[in-house]
Amino acid sequence: ARRCVQETAKKRQEWLKRAESYNKEYEQFERSEIENKRKARAEGGFYVPAQPKVVLLIRIKGINHCDPRSKRILRLFRLRQLHNASFVKLNKATQNMIQKILPWVTFGHPNRKTISQLVYKLSLIHISEPTRLLSISYAVFCLKKKKIPYYY
Repeated sequence: ARRCVQETAKKRQEWLKRAESYNKEYEQFERSEIENKRKARAEGGFYVPAQPKVVLLIRIKGINHCDPRSKRILRLFRLRQLHNASFVKLNKATQNMIQKILPWVTFGHPNRKTISQLVYKLSLIHISEPTRLLSISYAVFCLKKKKIPYYY
């Protein structure tokens, strides 16, 4: 039992170090974005930031008056119920699919704050492939408030 406690303490320290390194990385990225904007403004030009690679889709409407193709697309994005959300990688195909299901979903580009709020404040998080826990494109959030069961 004592060895198990020591192992979990070591793991927690590793997790904290990893979280701090991610935090530094994000802060560095934000600082570089601000510096690039200032530099471009000083030179009389414009700075166009890179397009986001991931979008957060949230189901806002039910199934009524939904054609079969849109139902299929909603199923592909794992948006079967109202108030479900899913991270989706953006490419030409997914952009076209999002355009077809716009009456049933809303979407936006997530930042660090929105993701942390989803993780901390909302109750259920389903990961469809446990082998890819670090890839946020496989995380599906259920946005309904539910009690968290104590088994993990």
